[in-house]
Amino acid sequence: MGTLKPSSLVGITVLAALASLTACAARRMQGDSAGVAWSVSDLTTSERTATAPGYKGDGRAKDYRYVMVLRDSRGVGVTFREVESIIMVGAGFTPTPRTRTVNLRLPPKDQLRLVMTDSVWTVLPQWFEGTAKPVNLDPVARKVFLGTDDHGEPVKLILEFRLEGIPLRDKNAPPPRKELTS
Repeated sequence: MGTLKPSSLVGITVLAALASLTACAARRMQGDSAGVAWSVSDLTTSERTATAPGYKGDGRAKDYRYVMVLRDSRGVGVTFREVESIIMVGAGFTPTPRTRTVNLRLPPKDQLRLVMTDSVWTVLPQWFEGTAKPVNLDPVARKVFLGTDDHGEPVKLILEFRLEGIPLRDKNAPPPRKELTS
């Protein structure tokens, strides 16, 4: 079996972690494929009052703030132009993808550190005559980075991981370079 050269790649698809929503799914917080390594760490969480149009103000949401690191190991830089975020929270909830236009550069043989924030409901607010409903979920984040490498080839990087499984902040870690709230 031959090896692929960066110039011969039509597109890079990195499926770094395929997490299912079952309780026995592995909790991967790092991966490596096609020369792009990734990891998530430095989790901090907070809860807040949350509302939505048509609902009374008794809802709660949990914010997950963490650092995502992308590292190039094949010597070809990538410029990401779009990031899609989907938070999957279990049966009965339909995730809504959010897409952001970005200009993120992963230099050759270097890394890109991003602070990311995702939010999920912990108490669904009361709707008209209904009652507020507590939600006990283990949310899964899916991030899809789309861009182009330095050879002009398309890149699609797909990362999937459980938000509750992100390691806490390491006090010796360098500060992130960019902040991306999804």
